[in-house]
Amino acid sequence: MLIVTHFAIPFYSYYLTDLFLKKYKDKKELFLYSCVVGLAGLTPDIFRAHLTLQSRYNAFSHTVFAPMIALFVTMLAVFFVGMPKRFLFWIPFGVTTHLLLDAISGGIRLFPGGKIGMLHIPVDTCTKNYS
Repeated sequence: MLIVTHFAIPFYSYYLTDLFLKKYKDKKELFLYSCVVGLAGLTPDIFRAHLTLQSRYNAFSHTVFAPMIALFVTMLAVFFVGMPKRFLFWIPFGVTTHLLLDAISGGIRLFPGGKIGMLHIPVDTCTKNYS
């Protein structure tokens, strides 16, 4: 899945939900918080370099443990740094959205064994030299 999609889905989910609920009077704060949630959607790809498509889907950041780790880190940030409590839902939501998009487009590992999703484009197609 494109990196723009991994950012846009969580970003607009947060933005439209809070815009609909009218929680914000300051549009800059709404945009900033939406960017934080959008960046949470990118974290599985940011924390590990992916040289091939196969290495991306085999990375630990693309397992079902990633949302749990995101929740734990967000809890630490809420209690010790003073991050708003609404992020306890939204940051793991961004990571989960990333994994769901990758499960649709290529599958992710279900630790300790197995896999969720299907690979619709064979990995060797992306790495073939056609010259």
